[in-house]
Amino acid sequence: MRRSIQEIYSQALVENGTCRRYDRAGISESHLLNLSPHIGFLRQFDGTVAAFLVLGFTDEMMGRYHYPQALCVYLPTVSGSSFLQTQHYCLLQEDDLMKILEDPIVIPISLNRLNLLRTVVVKYDAHTVKYGLAYLKLCIRQCKAIQQSSFFDYLEEEAKSRMVTRIQQGRS
Repeated sequence: MRRSIQEIYSQALVENGTCRRYDRAGISESHLLNLSPHIGFLRQFDGTVAAFLVLGFTDEMMGRYHYPQALCVYLPTVSGSSFLQTQHYCLLQEDDLMKILEDPIVIPISLNRLNLLRTVVVKYDAHTVKYGLAYLKLCIRQCKAIQQSSFFDYLEEEAKSRMVTRIQQGRS
């Protein structure tokens, strides 16, 4: 079932402060160096770390429970090492960021997965101008530890009460 987002918020309260959305007002070198508070990252299913630019926040309702999400654009990065995939920093080209922001594909990501306010942007002057993203977290997991939640209790109860699948029905 496809749903449209009802309301977009400009900021969200996260575990280590208030994260604000990125507001594109024209991109310049000094502007790129100030992207740190608007970048989030997470570990993907294949073990790599992906960076995202946060454009806003939404609070979806699942039954009667709130499920906060960040509205993000994937940042195409390359490993900071030419030998192996690095987990704590990567490189981003200025041109790639410009192309993405011209026609962005927005992805909603749960705030339970996204690490916010823990990225530093550093400029590398090389043959082409690149920006490094340093992730300020030693252990990056697929999901962050969350406290007991009535929302997840609700989902667990719903899963237990669902009908059996077609495969299971064919066996009986």
